[in-house]
Amino acid sequence: AEGAFALMGAGLPVARLELVDERAVAAVNRHLGRSYPERPLLLVEFHSSTPEAVQAESAFAEELLREAGATGFDAARTPEERTAQWEARHQAYWALVHTFPGRHYMITDTAVPLSEMPGMVRYAQELMDELGLEGNILGHVGDGNFHTIVAARPGDEYARAEAFSARLVERALELGGTATGEHGVGLRKRKYMAREHGPALGWMRRIKAALDPENLLNPGKVLPE
Repeated sequence: AEGAFALMGAGLPVARLELVDERAVAAVNRHLGRSYPERPLLLVEFHSSTPEAVQAESAFAEELLREAGATGFDAARTPEERTAQWEARHQAYWALVHTFPGRHYMITDTAVPLSEMPGMVRYAQELMDELGLEGNILGHVGDGNFHTIVAARPGDEYARAEAFSARLVERALELGGTATGEHGVGLRKRKYMAREHGPALGWMRRIKAALDPENLLNPGKVLPE
């Protein structure tokens, strides 16, 4: 997360920037038969028009990431190498499902200002341990958005997962972030809208009423009663 903050602050032309934490890497290794070092992994892809630009950007990125604590760096040079690298991110959810079959999988979705991302990720890992939950962290960390996937058994453990999600939202709002980075408000996060948006919520209701006077579009969602 600290490396992601450094990359974005440097103004590099980042196309994709994804965090896969060490728990997810361990699950991917088991699921895909890989041997990645079981440490946090940051996947980076650049918007670049020439091989020379990619090489220069990669060299600068490595410098920044090593300053942030990176212990290894691997640059893909062929489409096949790139696909293999990104597979660690694309398969992370299914790796967790295969690690904990038969459980319920809760995916959280919060976003914070990028400067707060390292602390927020650390908080999520510590909170997961505090509540005795199993799961991992994935993140579109270039825009401050990250997800925690919790594999919970029905009953008390799932109730703890619900509490975990709620506390993540509370912390995100304290840090000036949002209850949902991309998954949407729907029904589950309506209760946070007044705290997050304040007086603007009234304007949202007016716009909704103006465009949908008969309340036909997603009735009951997003806007609290």
